[in-house]
Formats: sequence, structure tokens, C-alpha cells
Amino acid sequence: MRRILPAPGLDLVVADVPYGRQVHWGGAVPVDVYPARAAVAGLCAVLDDHAVLAVTAETRKIGLGAGSVILERFRVGTRAGVVARVGDLRGSV
Repeated sequence: MRRILPAPGLDLVVADVPYGRQVHWGGAVPVDVYPARAAVAGLCAVLDDHAVLAVTAETRKIGLGAGSVILERFRVGTRAGVVARVGDLRGSV
């Protein structure tokens, strides 16, 4: 992600994790890894601690791992979402 994201200075990233037959996951994501969690881990690797992530996915709940500090959880229709600060997620995703 580092080569496509101009991370320094980004304060907010909003991401909607794709779902269904219209998408294909490529790259180094093992089949047993939850896609939303893998996406968040990738973003955390390139963003500053102060940055805030808002992530949605078509699921009941987005699980980011034990110890994750979530600022807000929400639902919109069939999609679940979380808002969290990158510094609060490091080491737990």
C-alpha cells in the first residue's frame, strides 16, 4: 500500500471492503485472514498514529482483534462499520 497511498499527512481514511462475486482478492492475503482486518492492518502499516480509519464491510460485525480500541461501531443496512485511531490499533490487527 505504501507505493499507492500518499500516507504522510493523511488524517482520515474511509474504506468500504468489497464483498461478493464482483471482487477478487489478490496479493499476500492468506485465505484464513478476514479481509477487513487485513485491509486495516495494511492501512495501519502506512498511516501515522493520529490518523483515523472508518471501515465498513458487509458483515454483522467487524472484528479487529483483541485489544483494539474502537471509537465507534455502527450499522447501515447490511453493512457494519468501525471508526478507530491508527495508534490505538497497532499491535492488535
